Amino acid sequence: MWRWGGVWGVIIFLLSISISAHAATIVWTNTAGGNWSIAANWSPNIVPASGDSALITNSGSYEVALDSGASFSNLFIGGFGNPTLKWLGGDMIGAMVIGSSGVMNVVGPVARDLYGPLTNMGRVNILGNGTMYLQYNGADELGHIVNQSGG
Repeated sequence: MWRWGGVWGVIIFLLSISISAHAATIVWTNTAGGNWSIAANWSPNIVPASGDSALITNSGSYEVALDSGASFSNLFIGGFGNPTLKWLGGDMIGAMVIGSSGVMNVVGPVARDLYGPLTNMGRVNILGNGTMYLQYNGADELGHIVNQSGG
C-alpha cells in the first residue's frame, strides 16, 4: 500500500539535508585582496550565500572588493591587521559585525541597502557621496547600527 505521508517525510528530509548542507563557514583567504565574487578567494572555494557565515579575518592589511550584491547569514570583518571591505555595488542581506581592526568603506554615489543589523567596533567610512540605508528584516524602515566602544 502506498502511503503519501512516507513520501512527504522523505522529501522533507532530503530538502532539510540539502539546505543544512549548504550552510557553511566560508573564510576569505586572499591576503593580497580581491573581488568578493571570485570563489578562489574563499575557503572552501565558493562565494558565501544565504545561510553561510562569511569571515574576513586573516592577518594583514588587504581590501575585499564587494563588486556585486551579497547574501549571507552573518559576516565578520576583523582580525590582526586591517582587513577592509570596499562596498562598490549591490545590496547586502545578513547580519554584519565589524571587529575592532575591521573597516568598511561604502564607495561611490549610488545608494546601497543593508538588510540586517550592523554591529560596529571598527570603522565605517562613507566616501564619494555614498549613501547606505539600513533595512532591517526586509522592511522599508531604518534598521539599526550598534556602535560599540571604539567604533
